[in-house]
Amino acid sequence: EQQKVNQVYSGNHHEVAERILLDYLRVTARSGKIGIVEPSKGIHDSVIPNMSPFDAMNWLAQRAINSEGLPDYIFFQNKMGYNFVSLSTLLSQKQLFDVNFQPKNMGPSVADEFVGARDVRILSQYDLTENIRNGVYSGKFIGFDPLTRKLNVSHVNLSDVYLKGKHANKNPNLSTAKNREGLDATQMYDSKVTLYPFASTRNDSKYTKDNDPKTATIIDDTHNYVLQRKAILANLMQTRIQMTLPGNFAISSGFNLYLQMPNRSVEEGVYDDTLYGKYLIIGTRHMIKYDRHETIVEVATDSTNRQLIMSDTQSSRTAGAQ
Repeated sequence: EQQKVNQVYSGNHHEVAERILLDYLRVTARSGKIGIVEPSKGIHDSVIPNMSPFDAMNWLAQRAINSEGLPDYIFFQNKMGYNFVSLSTLLSQKQLFDVNFQPKNMGPSVADEFVGARDVRILSQYDLTENIRNGVYSGKFIGFDPLTRKLNVSHVNLSDVYLKGKHANKNPNLSTAKNREGLDATQMYDSKVTLYPFASTRNDSKYTKDNDPKTATIIDDTHNYVLQRKAILANLMQTRIQMTLPGNFAISSGFNLYLQMPNRSVEEGVYDDTLYGKYLIIGTRHMIKYDRHETIVEVATDSTNRQLIMSDTQSSRTAGAQ
């Protein structure tokens, strides 16, 4: 926080992130302070205007695009070091272990007690209306270029964002129920409208190519991340759970846990399919006291294992296509 990055970089966003890690934060792979730096797509001019190194890294993460064209990079530190990596990569990794919610001191294995939750709180759960407002299912990007005086309108829906990435569980948080227009949430592009400066039209501008060819080829592709990134992160934060587990330093942000969440039932082995599944650890706190060590962990997931119920119209359309 006592120094600032005031520089122009040219290259991939992950390459710029590496330069800031090395030149400003003074961390190296040899020192064990660099975790994952995932390659990103696209050559850009990154003009970083007097930001702290951490703010600059987050600025880059907001603009970086992964190999599937998704703007889902995050910058954080965990026990592995500093990471500049996409959510798709994190969510596709195997879980550390399965969290046990069964009664304590009942099973034959002592090891089960070390992965058993002592307390659990559901902080938030799937909210269809909130996802609609954040453009998770569909939205509209209106880009304007003050240089070429061009306006571009692009429509983004679930297939352009969610279906390109890798996810924790098998189904999206989606309802295919029809509204009074006879359309589902993935077809209502006015749900989220974003107006933002846009530069891709410069690729086809003769004036720009003749007078400033570099500006025509190295641009900030805002149409790829402004609307989509907010939708991705909003969807991830839909289902959040806080748990208290026995102290375990292996639990760290950026890793996954599998929650065997039971249903409120007298039957054994019945799970709550709205909560059962793989979650990403988004926060941990280790509490070391005189008589115990506990780990308070917060997890979130972008998908679900509950059955995706299709509307009658959608089912008949899918059956016809098959």
